[in-house]
Amino acid sequence: MYVASRWAFLLGILLAIIVGLVSNMPNLALDPAILDWLFYLLMVLGFFAGYVFISQEHEHTFLLLAIGLAVFANSFGNLPTAGAFLNAVLGTIGYFFGVVVVAIVVRKIIAWYME
Repeated sequence: MYVASRWAFLLGILLAIIVGLVSNMPNLALDPAILDWLFYLLMVLGFFAGYVFISQEHEHTFLLLAIGLAVFANSFGNLPTAGAFLNAVLGTIGYFFGVVVVAIVVRKIIAWYME
């Protein structure tokens, strides 16, 4: 199960990068329904990876990483050419990391309840 969650985390990051790049290209405009399904897939991958893959000793580091990404994800907008692409990619990675954080919180609540 750990190996599958590890692959889910890697696949989620790669899918977030691809969705962020494709969603910002006007000549490769995806159907909104396909884009919705890709975000649902990111949600499922993120929840599975966060619940199983992120260990208890790495929770704090990952939470700090997710907070930093949420704060600075939109700070590249003023770059002339790559700013919009960086904002889109970091935004979708932030979405994926947000779902991972929710999975970590759910796992913590279940652990507190089981004590």
